[in-house]
Amino acid sequence: MLEEALKASLGLEKADLIIEDCKLVNVATGEIYEASIAIKGEVVVGVGDVKELEGNNTEVIEAHGLYAAPGFIDGHVHVESSHLTLTGFAEAVLPHGTTSAVIDPHEMANVLGVEGVQAMINEARQLLFKAYFMTPSCVPSAPGLETSGAELGLREVGHLLDHEEVLGLAEVMNYPGVLTRDRGVLGKIELAISKGKLVDGHCPGLRGRKLSAYIVAGPRSDHESLDGEEAVEKLRQGMWVMVREGSSSKNLEPILREILRQGLDLRRIMIVTDDVEPRDLIQGHLDVVLRKAVKLGLEPLEAIRMVTLNPSTYFALERQAGLVAPGWKADVVLIEDLEKVKVRYTIVNGVTIAADSKMQVKLGGYRYPESFHVTVKLPPLLDPHIFAVKAPISKGVAVVRVMVVKDGSLVTEASTTTLEVKEGLVKPDPYRDVLQAAVVERHGKSGRVGLGFVSGFSLKKGAIASSYAHDSHNIVVVGASWTDMALAVNKVVDMQGGYAVAVDGRVEAEVKLEVAGLMSYDAPLKVAEAFSRVQEALERLGCRLTSPLQTLSFISLPVIPKLKLTDRGLVDVESFSLIDPLVSVEVN
Repeated sequence: MLEEALKASLGLEKADLIIEDCKLVNVATGEIYEASIAIKGEVVVGVGDVKELEGNNTEVIEAHGLYAAPGFIDGHVHVESSHLTLTGFAEAVLPHGTTSAVIDPHEMANVLGVEGVQAMINEARQLLFKAYFMTPSCVPSAPGLETSGAELGLREVGHLLDHEEVLGLAEVMNYPGVLTRDRGVLGKIELAISKGKLVDGHCPGLRGRKLSAYIVAGPRSDHESLDGEEAVEKLRQGMWVMVREGSSSKNLEPILREILRQGLDLRRIMIVTDDVEPRDLIQGHLDVVLRKAVKLGLEPLEAIRMVTLNPSTYFALERQAGLVAPGWKADVVLIEDLEKVKVRYTIVNGVTIAADSKMQVKLGGYRYPESFHVTVKLPPLLDPHIFAVKAPISKGVAVVRVMVVKDGSLVTEASTTTLEVKEGLVKPDPYRDVLQAAVVERHGKSGRVGLGFVSGFSLKKGAIASSYAHDSHNIVVVGASWTDMALAVNKVVDMQGGYAVAVDGRVEAEVKLEVAGLMSYDAPLKVAEAFSRVQEALERLGCRLTSPLQTLSFISLPVIPKLKLTDRGLVDVESFSLIDPLVSVEVN
């Protein structure tokens, strides 16, 4: 194949595909100029005047002045958050210009371990989509504070790092473990570095001396900056900053505004999505974020560089993805308007895979092993009072700790309030937006139920339950009624994974996620429509969160401040310890 490409470049053979009359977005030089692009097989063999490479069998795309940019690269994404298989995810994003993704499959790893990650790699090998992987570093994310379906120790991490498709160690979210020099955490970092692999970071709010120490340990990037000043400090300390703009966590505006205000160099900045819901994904992917970045004042070419050459440089993907130039794989996106980022054509490895928002190639139908469809190992819950916090008094009031969720953020605040105690049970108060929350272990290890209270969902009645709950993916449920909470959880168990909304003793809406309780085989549009029905049901119950399902999934992640809930109980993230949801009680 190399010899054929070389012959075509020399004019000794004709090109397979020529894109004529385009405006090349050269992210290497920061220029935009008229050119044509010649492709032989999977490789670009000429850029400029390539008319002599056109033969009778050459496919020609008349660009008529469309902008030609490299295919977009999402440098950090959890495909499972789309609730689509990798095939479905690719079908959703390819028409919007995303041709490559660096995937951290730690959702699948928390449920099914190495076998789950290997299955995703196997699926990727069958796709005309460039899926690279990072080995999950923290499975479980917080040992001793949660129960996962599997664990990845040093041996498992080393096995995965040896895969060609694996670029490094994924987000090291156990930053307290790094700072306390935990040998289990440091051993994985040292192993990745010894194999010449990257180490991604995850350290929200870490500043000063602690940040320096974290960087010394090995992580080179971070996607968890809480504001622009934090991102600037990380850049100044030599980190690559991934600016995240997903469904529930939107950091682009505060970070980009501060970086532009200070006039900083942009070469070590990437734009990533991290977690995107299916309803958002069918509307667009990185193209949507690029439009927002341009509106915030970023030059279009610089924005495109942040999803092409910058991630290509960081992940060492030279000649694979990130630049339209001779010798590079032919991943090209033809764009009608650079500010509106309207993608007209998507070409991967020289194949026109999408045109005018529609797939032109069928990606195939990978199916996971049957064991992946039976991962909710929990009997039906018979007693709704399993969700009630018990008080040491029969009647009175209790001061309780409350997780406070915020729209557009993964961080929860910690608060306290008073609730009524009746018949020895602490009652939630939906009219003051204090709901019951619970996490039920679903991997067949203990059936343990962790209990707490949450504010911010604004449900006036009913409940929502899900088997998609970061990172261990036990069943998380929030509700105004213990009875509806039990009904919603039982529906999730019956479906072997998914989301369920229950109200007044009936299931109002549901989404089945049959693959590991995380993903669906259905087409992106069908999954998105099911999620819309769940969202609409929640809105009827009073919820006004923009992305309530993403918010729900993150209240159980015990590595992002401040209060979180796992199957083991309420977690104070700052002290990395379990605490009682009850502060005090008083008899009336």
